[in-house]
Amino acid sequence: MRSVALDLAKRAGMASACESTIAVIGGAGYLGSQVVKDLALEFKKVVAVDIRFDKETKMTKNVLKTNDPSALQGIKLFLLFTSCGDDLAPWVSFIESGSYIADDTHPCVGPALQEVLKSKKIYLLKAAACNIKEPLITSLRLPNFQSDSIPGCLLEALVVARCNSKVAEDFGEFCESARLLGFGSQLMEDLDEVLIGSKT
Repeated sequence: MRSVALDLAKRAGMASACESTIAVIGGAGYLGSQVVKDLALEFKKVVAVDIRFDKETKMTKNVLKTNDPSALQGIKLFLLFTSCGDDLAPWVSFIESGSYIADDTHPCVGPALQEVLKSKKIYLLKAAACNIKEPLITSLRLPNFQSDSIPGCLLEALVVARCNSKVAEDFGEFCESARLLGFGSQLMEDLDEVLIGSKT
């Protein structure tokens, strides 16, 4: 997911990740918290926001953990790691125009919320796993995914099946194992096209 975050920073015109702040909405969950730790190695500051955090805001090194939506002010880069894309709704009013969001949820952000984001000029991209060595073509397209990409939960199952269950215990080891198997992550440009394509 680090490559998605770096791509997001590049698209937002940021010169360097080490000078940028990124927010992870849903950063208290298992996967979200692992991504927060990983991004902290690359970004100047990582803000993990989640309703599951205590009222008290906690800052450790370059990671802020909070349930306070005002912590999102001034941030332009977001990764969405909630159980459903529309869980983004309560946070939208705190996200500034011109921001970029990589949606790593399934089901992803729905059409009604997409329209709200468009009206605020917030750019929404779909994050997904893909095979970077050779095209991965699924015979049955997964809803809201392009034919050459898969959700992270399926990637986890493939990596664990190929390696072993211990690999899932360490996020760094998991990412390296996925990379060695040829998997990476990507941003899909047009979420509307993905949604429309999934209906056929």
